[in-house]
Amino acid sequence: MMNKKKREIKSFLMVVLVVVALCQIVSAVSVGSPYSVYSPLKLHPGEEKVVRISLQNPDTSPEITVVGNLIEGSEIASFDRESYTVPYQSRDVNARLTIKIPENADIGKEYTLKYEFYQAPSEEGMVQIGTRVTTGFKVVVVEKPPEAKEEGEQQVGVLWILLAIIVIAVVVVVIYFIMRKRGSATNLPAKKPASVASSFKK
Repeated sequence: MMNKKKREIKSFLMVVLVVVALCQIVSAVSVGSPYSVYSPLKLHPGEEKVVRISLQNPDTSPEITVVGNLIEGSEIASFDRESYTVPYQSRDVNARLTIKIPENADIGKEYTLKYEFYQAPSEEGMVQIGTRVTTGFKVVVVEKPPEAKEEGEQQVGVLWILLAIIVIAVVVVVIYFIMRKRGSATNLPAKKPASVASSFKK
């Protein structure tokens, strides 16, 4: 009876030791994105955009190597790198996801982007036990907005408007002075004609 209890205690202790050992190599990475399934990214045909996926390492010191894998949406998107080094408690590591909508994409079409991040095996060959973070968002194709003028064109447009205002102001001022001059000439008293008698005086 005592031997059986000893074996049970030993087995329990072994389980505890194994759990403690595993906890030392368990790791996780936090992933953040400005878009989601409920807050899709909207792009027009032919448009390209780089989305920054935030990677954080809250648990493992000093750093971890995180692998990114695109599960769905590879026809319009790609990561800039295969893996990312994320220092301990870092908040400024970003995976750049480039998205390019085809020129002939139909308005209203929806693309689903699904990707995952997980920790790569260590150099010693030890397999890290951690969760694979799988997430994603939708991309909706919308109509292209009216083309905005280039900055230079906008400046030229403003200059033309200012020039037109100045010209109009000058014309108004000139017309004002001309009308004023004519009015002054009209109000001058008429000269009395010299008498015929005075012309023959002497």
